[in-house]
Amino acid sequence: MARLHLIIGLVTLAAFIGTGVYLHFELPAIIERDATLRFTHRANHIYLLLAGLVNIMAGVSRTPHPRRWRCTMQTIGSCGLLISPLVLLVAFVLEADSVNAFRPVTAIGVMIAFAGVILHLFGIQRSTNLTSTT
Repeated sequence: MARLHLIIGLVTLAAFIGTGVYLHFELPAIIERDATLRFTHRANHIYLLLAGLVNIMAGVSRTPHPRRWRCTMQTIGSCGLLISPLVLLVAFVLEADSVNAFRPVTAIGVMIAFAGVILHLFGIQRSTNLTSTT
């Protein structure tokens, strides 16, 4: 699953660059219309970066925990992390033109990413090789 995280993370970073190019050419027209629209576009753009970087980190650092329940939590968290970039990309397309502060697809994507990170915390195995420096 670590390799899948890395692939999804890199694809998401490519989508981040693509949305950045789109915003570069479209943002001047958006700024003239409404500053709120500019902020919603940029926020959704940055959420894609967040999802991509989190997946890359999960891809390079994921080690399954030996305890079954912790490994299960980690796997469920991984599924959330893998789904969140797609949800956030859909939010970028569907909700970026919304001046409404409540954007449900964006909120769901961010909450899925948050839950994935929290569930991954259950799977962290403490290193026994750490020595005290005091």
